[in-house]
Amino acid sequence: MNNVDEFLNQFDAKATRRSYNYHLKNFFTCLNADPESYFTSKRDHEEDIRNYWKSLKTASYSRMTRNCRINAVKQYLLFNEVELSTKLWKSLRKSAADKGQRPETIDLAPTPAHLRKILDHANTITRAATLILSSSGMRISELCHIVLSDLNLNHDPPVINIRGKITKTKSSRYVFITFEAKESLEAWLREREAWLERASRKMNNIQGIDKPVDDPRVFPMTMNHIRRMWNNLLKKAELDERDQNTRLQYRRYHLHTLRKYFRTYLAPAISGGSDVVHALMGHEEYLDAAYQRYNREQLGTMYKAAMSSLAVYDRESDLSKVNEQMEKLRTDNQELRNQMQILMAKVLTQDDKEKK
Repeated sequence: MNNVDEFLNQFDAKATRRSYNYHLKNFFTCLNADPESYFTSKRDHEEDIRNYWKSLKTASYSRMTRNCRINAVKQYLLFNEVELSTKLWKSLRKSAADKGQRPETIDLAPTPAHLRKILDHANTITRAATLILSSSGMRISELCHIVLSDLNLNHDPPVINIRGKITKTKSSRYVFITFEAKESLEAWLREREAWLERASRKMNNIQGIDKPVDDPRVFPMTMNHIRRMWNNLLKKAELDERDQNTRLQYRRYHLHTLRKYFRTYLAPAISGGSDVVHALMGHEEYLDAAYQRYNREQLGTMYKAAMSSLAVYDRESDLSKVNEQMEKLRTDNQELRNQMQILMAKVLTQDDKEKK
């Protein structure tokens, strides 16, 4: 096992290992260096870091991308007991832009109108996945790993158990979904078995891959598969807008913005405030505090009371109810005005009689 593999194996998360491995490959390719002999050959590590940083800036990577890549190299060097000066690392981030930690990509939280436009082109599986992500705040990786036994659709509101081993933070939690998301999920579950059989035959016949038909996952596919389906919906809905300010020109309404939709619309409406919203999203710093303060039933009650804020289709009916209530208030107000005028007329008439 080489030293790169030893470094990567200290991380439990597969995504972290994959990310660090990618960054280190870029580092060695940029320097035209062999990772096997990197620490045995006489290299100037500080000069290597400066040259690599210069190449990242020349390539016009965003500041967060540059910081992620250089941090991976820094951790790798520390693992191999190469500790460079603090002055060097600080010198790499001289500009205000490089010190910032906010992403340069300006992504947007879709509105309910956007989601309705997108879902006009959706099939059963993409409709269910979209409504679950937008109403639960779960991550895409979690969606791809929930199994049938994690679902409790008879609960009010419907609840999904997110097991610790499939989360980014390795902490278990539960999330809730709206009733419209439940309906779309139930529609997908009715088609799921037939879809699995077709997918299994197709992959076996075309690619020679043995895809099990007894896959217990609710959405038995990869994250890339779900992203491709979402991106196709964006194109059909003419919402495939790209951010021209970044090198990779990311989509403004990429799949991860459904978590932003969840946070944006639920936070102002839920009684528990933003702390509960962050806990439901799986942000580790909020999990313990919120889940110790409230039990599942209390969280479900708060979620249900604010559920309409996440609705995609039910908003129109809610708006019509509001309009009906407003019209009734206007009618009642006019009746009160009429009664006041009649009463005032009677009082004036009585005063005139008394004066006579």
